[in-house]
Amino acid sequence: YRIEFRERGIGKIIARIGQGAGFPDGAPSLARSAPVVAGHATGQKQALAAHLLFAQFFPRATHGNFPGGDLASFGTYWPLEVLYGIVGELSARVAAVSHTVKDFHAKYIPFEQIDVIYNGIDMDEFDRLAAQQCTLFSEFPQLENKSLIGMVGRIAKVKGTLDFVEAAAKIGAARSDTYFLIVGNPQEQEYAEQVNKRVFELNLQDRVIFTGARTDVPSLLQRFSLL
Repeated sequence: YRIEFRERGIGKIIARIGQGAGFPDGAPSLARSAPVVAGHATGQKQALAAHLLFAQFFPRATHGNFPGGDLASFGTYWPLEVLYGIVGELSARVAAVSHTVKDFHAKYIPFEQIDVIYNGIDMDEFDRLAAQQCTLFSEFPQLENKSLIGMVGRIAKVKGTLDFVEAAAKIGAARSDTYFLIVGNPQEQEYAEQVNKRVFELNLQDRVIFTGARTDVPSLLQRFSLL
């Protein structure tokens, strides 16, 4: 980390401390090499360890499900009106990654206090990855020269995978040349079983392809007719 950042002339570091992988190798020396100005900790232990290591607080981020109703599972035991009331009081501004997220938080935090800041992407790096060879057609030769409609994301209720399958049935009935790809791993096993069951009920098992998680998504997207 340290050598790479210095070569690129970066004096400040944005660090992500992952729950699954734990601390990245060399984190202590990383902390001494440059100040960390922003952080993301996915667990309480990681947030505490990051605070002790970097001598500053790291907020714990919780992945919310939007919109409300039975999808509003936030991985917190706090009532949302209490949790977000505290967030609103302690924050000068609140950043949301989409207008949908902003609308949800506006139930608890003043609307004018929330800014929409979309997730950024390094387009140079994306283009480089998109130009790499994609093994999709060697893995699934039946897809070659077909129109492909894809969905990229974990298989979970909040992502609407079942809705994608229902849409596939309607489109597939009108377009025999079209196949449907679900790119991502199951997050909710019971929901994933519902998705698989529905695929068979609609007789789409030859038209809906589950690829699992992939590392070649940028190049894979170039093969899609519709995402």
